[in-house]
Amino acid sequence: MSVHVKQYRPAFFEGFTDEEADVKSASELLAIPFMDHWIKDPNFDRLCISHPYSDYPTYHNLIAEMKDGSHWVVANLQGEPDEPLFKYFPKWIPKSVK
Repeated sequence: MSVHVKQYRPAFFEGFTDEEADVKSASELLAIPFMDHWIKDPNFDRLCISHPYSDYPTYHNLIAEMKDGSHWVVANLQGEPDEPLFKYFPKWIPKSVK
């Protein structure tokens, strides 16, 4: 089993090619070069996985939570719902809901 990872950038970022990879583990995911930007940020706290989209149960977002309370979608993930990688990271719950 594997998960397809596609770097996320908002639509207003023009002229960039988003990185993509197929990974089988969290260590492979964290080794993707664009992940360094987030993990090495001094404000970085942790990565979380969103709940799957209701209409597309194989799609999730990978979210970087920052120590200052902000959060950013850093990648779109696609894989089978029972994929172990989706269970490795905590589920993302907006702070306003906690």
